[in-house]
Amino acid sequence: MDDTDLKDNDFYHCYMILVQGAKNVVNACREGKVRRLIYNSSADVVFDGTHDIINGDESLPYPWKFQSILNDLKAQAEALILFANDIDGLLTCAIRPCNVFGPGDLKFVPFFVNLARSGLTKFIIGSGENMSDFAYVENVSHAHICAEEALDFRMASVAGKAFFISDLHPMKFWNFLSLIFEGLGYKRSKASRILTRDLP
Repeated sequence: MDDTDLKDNDFYHCYMILVQGAKNVVNACREGKVRRLIYNSSADVVFDGTHDIINGDESLPYPWKFQSILNDLKAQAEALILFANDIDGLLTCAIRPCNVFGPGDLKFVPFFVNLARSGLTKFIIGSGENMSDFAYVENVSHAHICAEEALDFRMASVAGKAFFISDLHPMKFWNFLSLIFEGLGYKRSKASRILTRDLP
């Protein structure tokens, strides 16, 4: 789910899926004596939509204010999962992948490919200098396996913690998209010559 799934600002629907859903999973784990719970979160839970994050790590706090309602709810759900750590024998942690791509991707790459088909990616929006991290889906899966094994050994360095997952090769976001576009036979996006200025 992403912000494009929010129809008519259906806050209640998203709240029930993400936040209440997290509560339900924690309660079910406690009642069923489950010992390990890994939550698939998102790197967006520490991004306020305004300030750049450079060389950020897990010490970053949740923002005081989110630009996206969905990211706010994701952060609430993650916090609930981490808060439940070591209660009734349940050990938890959170995995925060960055821009996941690869086989089975139904959201990230397909969204931009559809824009390319429509001719809406001919020009780079903004300066084109913004850097992003990306995570291949198999690396995210491997992170879940490693987290489960660490919790199985009751590692204090993992239990109750959150971890960013990426391929450790940050690159300009538009360069990443251009590689995908060219690989699929679409033209590389070009920098726009339109000048922008700060609005009053």
